Amino acid sequence: LTANEVKNSAGVTPKARRVGQGSSSGMHLLPETFELPLYGSRGLLPDRHVQLFRELQAKWQCYDAYCRVSMGLGVNQMLQVLSYWAICHTVVENNTPTTGFALVAMFQCSTVAVAALDLSGLRVREIVAVQAVGIVPCVLTVISVAHGSRNSQGVLDPDEAYLTS
Repeated sequence: LTANEVKNSAGVTPKARRVGQGSSSGMHLLPETFELPLYGSRGLLPDRHVQLFRELQAKWQCYDAYCRVSMGLGVNQMLQVLSYWAICHTVVENNTPTTGFALVAMFQCSTVAVAALDLSGLRVREIVAVQAVGIVPCVLTVISVAHGSRNSQGVLDPDEAYLTS
């Protein structure tokens, strides 16, 4: 394509401009012939955008991997926070241990499911072994708080020795 064949968005055909018009330098700001990124000599190339995406994606793979790891860890930590919030709200404040056990089981199963989706290179038993580091303290906490002694108003005894304290 030549510069005279390309029309801008207003429909005006741009002309090649010279630096310092009227001077003898003769340098062009725009070349006489050039190609637009998605156009070839025969017009629009249908797969050119895919090719450009793949070229750019290769440069961003390390950033993409970092984001995936960060998002996986963030979701895991959010589910752990929700588990401990469920323990505090259901078992400690409302004295409903069955609901607390159910919520903790649901959130901990969700952490295993998210890890299984994110960690494609590991087998399920390896993922469960890694997730056990976060699951065991949470389960011990819900068990020890649910079986803790309470006073006449239903408040947990602060002097009791809990498993995870």
